[in-house]
Amino acid sequence: MGLVSTNGTNIGSFDVAPGKGVPSHRTSTLDYIILIYGEITAILEDGTESTLSEPGTILVQRGTLHQWENRGPGWVRFLAVLMDAKPVETVDKEGKAEVLKEGYA
Repeated sequence: MGLVSTNGTNIGSFDVAPGKGVPSHRTSTLDYIILIYGEITAILEDGTESTLSEPGTILVQRGTLHQWENRGPGWVRFLAVLMDAKPVETVDKEGKAEVLKEGYA
């Protein structure tokens, strides 16, 4: 997806307009999301939601399929520190290992 270099770490600042979001995606990274201002909600593939509403709040995730939504009336800014990580592996219904793919859902 071009968000992080292999064996590297990237940091970026992201702004999300009111009523907008970031599409569902997955990266093979360990992520530290740090809220600067506003309120943003992370939605995971199982429907679990985490809302960051206090400046300095940090959400940590690794390889999760997630999206972001700004449900508030104001702009949101957050920093994302993305560290390269091994892809997440899971086991399917037949007990076979499966590597979860990066990209947008």
